[in-house]
Amino acid sequence: MSGEINDGGPAYPFQEHDGNGGGYMTFPGMTLRDYFAAAAMQGLCASFSGPCLDDAFVTEVVSRALDVADAMLAARERKDESK
Repeated sequence: MSGEINDGGPAYPFQEHDGNGGGYMTFPGMTLRDYFAAAAMQGLCASFSGPCLDDAFVTEVVSRALDVADAMLAARERKDESK
């Protein structure tokens, strides 16, 4: 394993004209990994009935959300490779 994290690339990239005739500026936006992790965190927090601001809880949710995001990206890669 190379140690690099697959971030899936930009989730919502966009280009905007610079307004000065110089062309377009590209903004990558958040990564697909961040998008997947945010969705996973939302579900994890919504399903928990205890206090959500405890440091240990937050650390665990973030770790699990990133695990879910990484698993989703890995599944996408496997699907792409099987085509």
